Amino acid sequence: MLGGGMAGVPLAHRLAYKGLRTALIERAELGGTCLNRGCIPTKTMIASARVAHQAYLSEQWGVETSEVRVNLGRVVDRKDELVRSVRSGSERNVAQNPNVILMRGEARFTGSASWS
Repeated sequence: MLGGGMAGVPLAHRLAYKGLRTALIERAELGGTCLNRGCIPTKTMIASARVAHQAYLSEQWGVETSEVRVNLGRVVDRKDELVRSVRSGSERNVAQNPNVILMRGEARFTGSASWS
């Protein structure tokens, strides 16, 4: 299987649980673009922005706060920790599955496929 992204890892596990030995080839971190640079990091930072916005509007709800300040470094650290945590859980699950072999590197299909 090529790619340890958000589809490749679950598919490798599913095949492995059916008793098939599965090679999972990934050139970078498990989780693919969605986990490492896309969906998950973006949504995590948007959640922080939403909280800051709610705090900014809090007086409209009768809640008095001091000045709202965003510590971007802490927002980024929180995002990075979440991504690391999910990725390490995925790596741990792959390592513990005896029918999945993780190979680091690049791969491609060669030759024609026969779909009969």
